[in-house]
Amino acid sequence: MKITVIGLGAIGSLFAYSLQKAGHQVSVWTRDNALSKTLKLDEHETLNFPANNTQLLEQADLVLICTKSWQLQNVLEQTLVFIPLSTPIVISHNGMGAIEKAQTLLDGRPILFATTTHGALKKDAETALHTGIGQTVIGPYSKQALNLENLAQIFDSALPNAVWQTNIKQALWNKLAINCCINPLTAIFDCKNGELDTPDRLQIIEALCDEITQVMLVEDYKADSGTLFNTAKAVIKATSANYSSMHQDVSHQRVTEIDILQGIY
Repeated sequence: MKITVIGLGAIGSLFAYSLQKAGHQVSVWTRDNALSKTLKLDEHETLNFPANNTQLLEQADLVLICTKSWQLQNVLEQTLVFIPLSTPIVISHNGMGAIEKAQTLLDGRPILFATTTHGALKKDAETALHTGIGQTVIGPYSKQALNLENLAQIFDSALPNAVWQTNIKQALWNKLAINCCINPLTAIFDCKNGELDTPDRLQIIEALCDEITQVMLVEDYKADSGTLFNTAKAVIKATSANYSSMHQDVSHQRVTEIDILQGIY
């Protein structure tokens, strides 16, 4: 399959590398004008990727967007002119709300969301670390994507495990809840995910779970504070060596995603 990955942050790099290793023809799209990019995952071999090639974008069987949520509108405005109307577009970013703002740009296209609990960290511009094994949930956002369940198999073969969920909005709210419990606290306490596993910090997370659950129930989504708390603890353990994306944004004095995490609630 010909796949273009837009955005080479930690998660974008993880997906691009894994998809190419699985045998797909992967190109990348980045903020610079480089014609090629090299990527290394952990201690594995370095792979080469063609970059910022409009012809490859036009020919892609699948486009995966892994930018920050606040970058989505600008990315779509730059790239949609090259992407055929029938090409599936999978969007994977933290938080919610960005796609609604870009809705008019996406009308009539097969749009999907992918949310993942895999942990990843950019060591440097060319190296990503896979810091936590997780699960990717993918599902349709638009009616044009309802019959694209086979894409879950594509992701699963490259980076297990991946599953299809028709009600992707429930999965997005679930991931939003976990991000709200973990990401801001790692930025506040300047710590790795695993360093939230202390009695005082877990008490804060438990209180967040109670509050988040109330909001989700009002919005007619399934939620249970105890289950959410247990899931948050499991993610903290599974990604203990990882620095959250918000921690990295604060550390590097970049724009954070707080408005589309806590801001949604």
